[in-house]
Amino acid sequence: MDMETLFLVITSIFLGIGMYLIYHDYARTKYGYQTRGRVIQLKGEWGYGGNSTSHLYYPIVRFYSEGKQELQRRLEVGFSIPLFSKGQDLKIIYYNDKAYPAGTMWKLLYWCIFLISLGAAIIQLYYW
Repeated sequence: MDMETLFLVITSIFLGIGMYLIYHDYARTKYGYQTRGRVIQLKGEWGYGGNSTSHLYYPIVRFYSEGKQELQRRLEVGFSIPLFSKGQDLKIIYYNDKAYPAGTMWKLLYWCIFLISLGAAIIQLYYW
């Protein structure tokens, strides 16, 4: 496989990831319960995949559900560095018994992944 084809395949993968993130964010925003939560703990977890291991930090968030029930859930996004701190307030979406990050910056990130990948794919197809 030549380099142009390889780059097009990689770009297509990132384009698919961007579309996946945008679609699922739309569904969570439309059907989930948007609220604010407070980080009560950072939980470090080891992940094993293929031939590599990684250590990710997941914030444990305390918030109130639609029925005013106090809940604690692990945020579904982990980071290799502790991005959140204990006591920090953040916007979340509670959907299918899981907590997801919410807010304009997350939407911007998802759209950036998609648009940059789309631009790279168009440029690669133009010069191919």
